[in-house]
Amino acid sequence: QRCYSIPCFNDRTRSIVFRKLPEGGHLVVYADTACQGKFYKIPLTPRGKVKYEDGGFDFGISSFMVWSSGMYATDGMTNICEDHAKERVAVNSTNSTG
Repeated sequence: QRCYSIPCFNDRTRSIVFRKLPEGGHLVVYADTACQGKFYKIPLTPRGKVKYEDGGFDFGISSFMVWSSGMYATDGMTNICEDHAKERVAVNSTNSTG
């Protein structure tokens, strides 16, 4: 299980759409990055949607994780914003025509 942080959205994420998730366990959204702070557990189904307006959680999402064997990020942490920016830079530098 890996923790995915999304600090570049700065708590603006108010809904989550998911698909192709493993059965069992929970999708957990957190108020803080690094899967810390206040959290809300959503029982997993292979696909679905949860919105702030549905009353499920009362905070902007800063990170998320799928809990399948406990509540710790046993497979590490990923900052989606940083990893995506590095990927773009790598692609742009290989596509540039000196």
